[in-house]
Amino acid sequence: MFQFKKDTIYITLAILGFIILSLILFFVWPLFLSIKNNSSALLSGKNDAEILRSQSDQIENFKKVYDNYKPDLEKINQLFIDPKNPVTFIEFLENSATTSFIDLEVSLISDQKEPSTVIFQLSTTGNFTHILDFSKKIENGPYLIQIKNISMKSADTEAITQGNPSGKVDANLLISAFIKP
Repeated sequence: MFQFKKDTIYITLAILGFIILSLILFFVWPLFLSIKNNSSALLSGKNDAEILRSQSDQIENFKKVYDNYKPDLEKINQLFIDPKNPVTFIEFLENSATTSFIDLEVSLISDQKEPSTVIFQLSTTGNFTHILDFSKKIENGPYLIQIKNISMKSADTEAITQGNPSGKVDANLLISAFIKP
């Protein structure tokens, strides 16, 4: 009889161990994983809420000081040309050419590789120093531009062959003007 009890105890302990192990594997372990995932999601949500609160505070602070920045922002906005209506920019180029005593022809180049700029081809004729003066005026002007390429050649090749250069040159400037976003 003693043997029967010993086997029964082992079998009962094995079944009980199996039941406890099954409970741990099927109920407790998934519960711990769920708690871990939910706590990670809660912390992530808390961090997102804190970031949104911080951004909201920054927006409110900017709204308070916007009037201080408004004149500067308007000046920055004037640096860019309107791609649909570049008339004021072309007038600026023509006025700069007139005050620099050079002749100017402006062409818009439609093949655009950079979407944030508009390319202009400027063909000029005049004295070399006047063309340099013109290029300085447009670079230091009220618009954000970049001179990409300048090519110059003598305008009066016949006078050069006779040994009497006139000092006039033909210049082609390729400029890119940044457009309003």
